[in-house]
Amino acid sequence: MYRSNASLLAVVQRYAPGIQYCYGNELKHDPSLRGKLVVALTVAASGEVTHANIVQNSTGSSRLAACALDQIRDWRFPAIATGSTTFQAPFVIFEIATSTIQAFVFTLLSTVYIAMMMPHGDHEKHHSTAEIH
Repeated sequence: MYRSNASLLAVVQRYAPGIQYCYGNELKHDPSLRGKLVVALTVAASGEVTHANIVQNSTGSSRLAACALDQIRDWRFPAIATGSTTFQAPFVIFEIATSTIQAFVFTLLSTVYIAMMMPHGDHEKHHSTAEIH
């Protein structure tokens, strides 16, 4: 058994308000804050995030990145029998009048990134337990 792209995306979308919370806090310090955070995650069979790190941060805000990582480390995914899942999740940070458009862009980008990061033909990766950095 493995985690499907849809199941990964569902969890990322469920926890996305935590990233929006981080953005809202940083927007108070920098009203022009925009850009993209891309986070690489490894999720253990238990559903626990065992590794999360920023692989791209075009916002220039280290506080936003740190807050996002703090949020992501507490995420929980559905458990699977064995193996771990590694993928990247992008968060596009910009103010827009219509949150529906932002949600659509986020969903589209997340689907593309997750699909690109999933190994083809071998959906389970076995890793030793890693510490969250």
